[in-house]
Amino acid sequence: MSRADFTLTYDGPALRSHEMNVRDLAPAMLAVGELFEALNRLYNGKQADVAVNVTALQPGCFQVGFDIVQVVHSATEYLSGTEITAALNLKTILGFGGTSIGGGLIWLIRRLKGRAPERIEKLTPGQFRLTLDGETFVIPIELLQAYQELAVRKAVERIISKPLSREGIDEVRIEDQGVVVERVLKNELAFFKAPEPPSDVIVEDDRKAAYTIRDLSFDEDGLWKLNDGPNPIKVVIEDRGFLDRIEANDIRFAKHDVLLCIVHFIQRRGPKGGVQNEYTVKEVIEHIPAPRQLRFPEPEKPDDDEPS
Repeated sequence: MSRADFTLTYDGPALRSHEMNVRDLAPAMLAVGELFEALNRLYNGKQADVAVNVTALQPGCFQVGFDIVQVVHSATEYLSGTEITAALNLKTILGFGGTSIGGGLIWLIRRLKGRAPERIEKLTPGQFRLTLDGETFVIPIELLQAYQELAVRKAVERIISKPLSREGIDEVRIEDQGVVVERVLKNELAFFKAPEPPSDVIVEDDRKAAYTIRDLSFDEDGLWKLNDGPNPIKVVIEDRGFLDRIEANDIRFAKHDVLLCIVHFIQRRGPKGGVQNEYTVKEVIEHIPAPRQLRFPEPEKPDDDEPS
């Protein structure tokens, strides 16, 4: 088992009564747990679990103490040389410890102003040089990984940004053994906004396709229920002229009718793996009713040469 601790302090005129709105405090406290879970997952995978416990609430601004407890699952893997980043190291990577490597994540976010570096150079297997606006920073790989990890950056944003965005809360301090190791001021708030994730679009194009009407009812979002061959799908129809004709009762539908359409198709990477498809009908070219009668052979015409 590995342990570490630190203190998070919010300060400003709004906190002189030593009270803090739970709507501001709860997301920040939960984000501390998410932050250490994301870091532990990044470096240790499933080899270790980490829990973050609140240890104390103290007067004087508004202080919250946190105790980080990490449990290694397999002593065999640990003793055989599998690297485990301990709770103390996780804290140090963030800059929550007095001997931060390379300054820690809070320091790096401030120096880069939350932006992506213009250039990244690998110096050694464990060291990288970042360049932005003519400045260079040499940092260890662990710090670079933390800066690039979206789950880590989002958790940091919730710890810093939500409380600091409130009127009367001017700064956030991180303390280790009574020593302030990081301080974030309100005018630095924009630096800590997590970047938008990269585009998850894999395929995007317009295509001509035919769909059968699966159900004449709509889902809760007002989407049409169609079939793409044997596969059920839900689509948005944006053809205003087609929709106006439906409103005017100029078109009537039945199950298994066919819509010949121009479709904007998007395929995205799903949040849990796999892909997700989105269909937007830009134009309904033709509505083809399903057959209403059985099809029989055409009747033969009488032969004029046969006697009547």
